[in-house]
Amino acid sequence: MSNLKLGVKLTRGQVGVPLSRLVDLIKRTQQFLTSASEDIGLAGDPGDWIADNFINGSVIFDCFRMDQQSPPVAERGYQILHNVMENNTLDSELNLYIRPVTRRHYAEISSTINEDEYVAFGLYRNGQASPPRAVQINQRDG
Repeated sequence: MSNLKLGVKLTRGQVGVPLSRLVDLIKRTQQFLTSASEDIGLAGDPGDWIADNFINGSVIFDCFRMDQQSPPVAERGYQILHNVMENNTLDSELNLYIRPVTRRHYAEISSTINEDEYVAFGLYRNGQASPPRAVQINQRDG
């Protein structure tokens, strides 16, 4: 069994993050992950995603689903999340699972940050210790 898991990092050029912006970032990320869960075929309960492994210095944490997925479901989840975060619309079979609202929720995350910032999402795969590569989103991408 596997967990869907991703790393989240908000870059900051200053000390601290205003709580109102942090709340908005978390809210929009939660909307995206809840919507993506429904696309994957899992329950869309926002409480299914847990933030963990917080690191000092910026807003950096891991986010994972509490429930375990079978390897085929976890792989489909990885592919769907990766497809949305890379803004890849070329896989016509995978696109049947991804609703436009999921892509919109992902793009709306950029509205929570300043022009000189970005949010990076890195997908863990098959129990990796760290995600291989992070996908950045900023206001220009949203």
